[in-house]
Amino acid sequence: MPDAVLLPTVEELAVGKEEIRAYFEKFLSKDDLCGEVNSLIVQCTPASIITSGIYTFAWEENDMPKTVRARYSFVFVSTDQGWLILNHHSSKVP
Repeated sequence: MPDAVLLPTVEELAVGKEEIRAYFEKFLSKDDLCGEVNSLIVQCTPASIITSGIYTFAWEENDMPKTVRARYSFVFVSTDQGWLILNHHSSKVP
């Protein structure tokens, strides 16, 4: 979506398709990246789906393992193109 918002776990705010694409291209290029969903809650309305919970990402950085446990939420909206992400938030668990 052109006005989509991403509040990522370890980077700055990204707004719009191009900034969000750039964030994910950088994040997904991390060495040995893997992830696990630890908990998931789903809430539905006729026009939206909201998912939230906890996930954990791990990767190698400078030959050292790095792990981030984070809270997340996704807001999906129904469009003519199908279900699209309108908003995604992720933040480290303190």
